[in-house]
Amino acid sequence: MNERFIRVAAAIPNVKVADCEYNAAEIVNCIQKATDNHVQIVVFPELSITGYSCSDLFQQDSLLRASQIALNKIIVSTARENIVSIVGMPLQADNLLLNVAVVLQAGKILGIVPKSYLPNY
Repeated sequence: MNERFIRVAAAIPNVKVADCEYNAAEIVNCIQKATDNHVQIVVFPELSITGYSCSDLFQQDSLLRASQIALNKIIVSTARENIVSIVGMPLQADNLLLNVAVVLQAGKILGIVPKSYLPNY
């Protein structure tokens, strides 16, 4: 019997709070390292594009725009890679601000999953 395995990695990039451009570059570096190590799926922490502790900054349009620009940079920079990458970011949909995981592969968004278990603090 020939069993096939999938190599999955958890990546923890160095992040700077609210510095989406810097964080995107760190994420791209981690994706490249994972690709070099024959990883098929790499998972990043929630809100990895913005940093987790942005607090009131999540209500600012400039941070939300910067996170979308950073996501696009990650997509473009890893478009030639077949690795599945899952990154976290805030996303505004209608009047809701969501904490989402974005699933990427080969320059495409495969899906966006909102966080469903929110803390009560």
